[in-house]
Amino acid sequence: MAILKKKLRIFLTIFLFFVGIFLNFLITNAVVRKNITIPADLLLFINWDKTLDGYISEIDPQIIIPSNGYIGYLQYLTIKCDITGDLHPQIYYNSIINGNFSQMKSFYSSYKYQDGVLTIPINVLASRLRIDLGDGAGITLTNLDVVEYQYGFMVNILGLLYTAFFLTIMLGFANFFQNFPYTIMKNLKVFNKYSYLLINLVRKDITIKYRRSILGILWSVLNPLLMMLVITSVFKNIFKIQIENFPVYYLTGSLIFNFMSEATTGSMMSVLSGGGLIRKVYIPKYIFPLEKCMFALVNCLFSFVAVLVMIPVLRSPLYWTLLFSWIPLLFVLIFSFGLGMILSSLTVFFRDINHLYTVWIVAWMYLTPIIYPVEILPQRLMFIMEINPMYHYVDYFRQLAMEGVFPSLEATMNCFIYSIIFLAFGIVIFKKTQDRFILYI
Repeated sequence: MAILKKKLRIFLTIFLFFVGIFLNFLITNAVVRKNITIPADLLLFINWDKTLDGYISEIDPQIIIPSNGYIGYLQYLTIKCDITGDLHPQIYYNSIINGNFSQMKSFYSSYKYQDGVLTIPINVLASRLRIDLGDGAGITLTNLDVVEYQYGFMVNILGLLYTAFFLTIMLGFANFFQNFPYTIMKNLKVFNKYSYLLINLVRKDITIKYRRSILGILWSVLNPLLMMLVITSVFKNIFKIQIENFPVYYLTGSLIFNFMSEATTGSMMSVLSGGGLIRKVYIPKYIFPLEKCMFALVNCLFSFVAVLVMIPVLRSPLYWTLLFSWIPLLFVLIFSFGLGMILSSLTVFFRDINHLYTVWIVAWMYLTPIIYPVEILPQRLMFIMEINPMYHYVDYFRQLAMEGVFPSLEATMNCFIYSIIFLAFGIVIFKKTQDRFILYI
């Protein structure tokens, strides 16, 4: 019986892996169109003579469009230029298997040329094309601007991998427990039983932090405003950072990052700080990192008031999408709780984590576009942003607060997956190590 259950779990893991690939393919690719623009100077002209105004064709003229790094369902190809001559475009597209131009389809009747724009329907799975505009010589191209691809969907290889990885982790997490639904209900009952303790711990932290302070919790509003004045004075006036509404840009980025920083830094030492209670009575140990995250959330909500105040003061547009600001805050709360459980459990055994993380959080802040625009980064460093969860959370919040648009489904899925992955890892690591905490605190 045990062998049968093990084989069933292996089968479900493999099955869910491929289901994850398929779902991510549908969610992040099939419903998202993508336009790729290629400058004219990147095109390769074969059997063309360059003229003062453009190009004139010889026999069998060809235009090679370089690979753009994507594979997907290519719908249209658009060339912006003025064309004269016997135009009969044909398209050769590369085989996905061997990369050669081994397949061809003619478009004699379906292409359109109007107002200096040649549009050719492709409707193939390809990433690299070769164009024959006609069989004979004498075709002229002038005022050549750009070539544009329009994809019906694109295959995001990284997205496929991390979604499949996420679902596999979730299956392993579910199989980690026996009678998983019963375990969830049991833990919810335990949490409800000790929820009063969570509330009291949050109140205690708030009281201790603002004890004997005249302004009290108003410092949660004033601190981001004062930091905004300092950062704006330095980076806007001295370093000449050219960002529209820079104070709001900084506030929106620092609000999200400081929330995560305060939550994870507090969670890291939470189990050690609660050692007195742990040694005396039974308490679900995850209450301690969760309490630090909730305390950071309270401070973040008061800091959010600073954002709401400064947007109209600085004459920045106030968008209705701010009503959905709770979504990125929820993502960051889940992410911080998962990361906090990992840090708190590791710090019990390795106290050096506390010092290392203090250095890392500073580096992490500079790796996140809080005080600089992401556009200034060279293309070779953009992969850092793609694997940086805080970049996705900050960008999500800024789209709601500064651009007045609701982020795409792909952006929402990115934030959701990062949060759930870290939560799953946090729960597994914390559960594996919590029984040994009493020996080290």
